[in-house]
Amino acid sequence: MADTAAEGIEELHINTPEEENEKNYKPPPEKTIGEILDTDKDDESLQKYKEKLLGDAKTGTVVVGE
Repeated sequence: MADTAAEGIEELHINTPEEENEKNYKPPPEKTIGEILDTDKDDESLQKYKEKLLGDAKTGTVVVGE
């Protein structure tokens, strides 16, 4: 005998907050490495962080994987 409670009920999908965020997410405009490095030049700690994060990117040696 089939489960009568589930008969005739279509699959119910409830959007979670994470799914709503994904639907509403719009990525920021793309920036060049130079633009990223030039932003917030007066913030020394941020500049150090960018240097660590971007490594040799400012010299033009950028490797982007697919």
